[in-house]
Amino acid sequence: MRAGKDMSLAWAEFVSYWGNWVLIITLVIGVAATYAVVVSGTVKEDALKKELADRAADAAHTEWQISLLKLDAKQLEADTALANERAVKARLELERYRAPRDLSEGELEALAAELERFPGIEFVLTGYPDVAESTQFVDRLAIGLEKAGWKRRDVPLNLAAGTAGVWIDWYGGNPNAPKDAAEALAGALRNMGITAVTRDEREYPYFWNPRNSNVIGIEVGTKH
Repeated sequence: MRAGKDMSLAWAEFVSYWGNWVLIITLVIGVAATYAVVVSGTVKEDALKKELADRAADAAHTEWQISLLKLDAKQLEADTALANERAVKARLELERYRAPRDLSEGELEALAAELERFPGIEFVLTGYPDVAESTQFVDRLAIGLEKAGWKRRDVPLNLAAGTAGVWIDWYGGNPNAPKDAAEALAGALRNMGITAVTRDEREYPYFWNPRNSNVIGIEVGTKH
């Protein structure tokens, strides 16, 4: 016997009609569900990609910050080294500033070698008798000048108050005045770090006179 033999035509049409609609609705729901799954998957994928990109950006930013910190550390190290170098130089400069003037044996020989080209030069030499550093340097300088064959004359000189450095005087009123010898002495002392200047004694007549016009006068004041 055939299934549905007893179903009327009207009922069959009713079932067919609504069955088609149920099938269509089911297909639509399936399509919508599929679309929803695809869309949700895409959204999840985009969200995951964004999260990974954010993490990568955070990692890159962190790495950049670390590189900056490393650069800062290197700069700080360089600045510290430079500051230490400057501190050492400043300390050495201060020590040189405070150290008394002196001429080593090698410097005395060099001074004599420089001045030997002016043989027989006569000089008077004095310092501050109450300043130990001045008188000690006078004694060392005299040794170097005598090594060069220069002759010291025992002529008392009075230093003006406030004299600093080494003043080397010559009398310009005489064409034979030992100006070149005075300049050579001043230059040699300056090369050894000693402050020294020359001057024409005609501008400072308070102790010089024409009778001593061929004699160099050397005054050793304070170091500074």
